[in-house]
Amino acid sequence: QTIHLGGLNSSSGSGSTIKLSHTGDIDTTGLYSHGLLLQTIGGGGGHYTSLNEEISTTNYRLNSNNSGDGGNINAIINGSIQTEANNTNGVVLQTLAGGGGIVDGHFAGAAGGAGNAGSINFTLNGNAIVRGQNSIGLLAQSLASQGDQNPIQLTLKRGGHIQSKASGKGVVMEGGTDNQFTNNGTIRAITLARTGATYGYALQSTDGNDLILNQPGASIAGNIDLGTGINTIKNQTNSHFRSDGIVNLGPTEASVFENS
Repeated sequence: QTIHLGGLNSSSGSGSTIKLSHTGDIDTTGLYSHGLLLQTIGGGGGHYTSLNEEISTTNYRLNSNNSGDGGNINAIINGSIQTEANNTNGVVLQTLAGGGGIVDGHFAGAAGGAGNAGSINFTLNGNAIVRGQNSIGLLAQSLASQGDQNPIQLTLKRGGHIQSKASGKGVVMEGGTDNQFTNNGTIRAITLARTGATYGYALQSTDGNDLILNQPGASIAGNIDLGTGINTIKNQTNSHFRSDGIVNLGPTEASVFENS
C-alpha cells in the first residue's frame, strides 16, 4: 500500500495553534507508540502507523500540489514520558507547511507544498526516557519547503532527564530559524557495557541557527551535530559535557563552543 502525505489538486488549509499543559506521567510499551505527538500541519497530512508487519512493506508518497501554514505549538509537560519499544520516540512536535507528517518507520517531515511553518515553545519539567533502539527522546520540527520557518525554543527544567540509547538520539531540532535549547537537567545518548560506553548523538539539528545553553549544574553526555547554521554552545560554570570526540558546530568559523 502507498500512504500519501500532502493534499492534491491545489488543495489548501492551515493548521491551528496547539496549546497544551499536562501534568502526569505517560508510559507506552507498543511499537511506534510515541509518548507525546503534537502536529499542526497545513496542506494536508498526519500520522500513519501499523501494529503489524505491514509497516515494513508500506510505501509513501509526498504530494506538493497544496498550500497551507503550520500553526504554533506552545506546550508544557510536568511529569515523565517513557517509551519501551524500538523506533518509538518520547516527544514529537511538528509544525509543517505544505503538507507532511509521519509514516512510522519511513518518514517524518514536510511534503513540499507552499506555506509557512509555525514556532515551537516547549518546556519539559520531568523526563523523556526512550529505552528502545533507534528512538529519539525529543524531536521538534518547524519545516517549510516553500515558505518561512519559525524558531524552535526548548527547555529542560532542573532535575529532568532526556535519555536515549546510542542508536537513538537525545534531542533533535529540524528546521526552524533562530533556535534555542536550554538544558537545566541531563541529556544522555549512551549505551553502557562491560567494555565501556558507546555514545550516540545527544543533540542534533539541521539548518537553523542554534543556541545551546548548558546551564550551571546541567550535563550533556553524547555527540553533537548542529548542522549547517551559525551555532553556539555555551557550557556554563559547573556544567558538564562529554562525548567520544564528535562535535560538529557548523561549517564556518562563525560557530563557537564557549566553555565558562
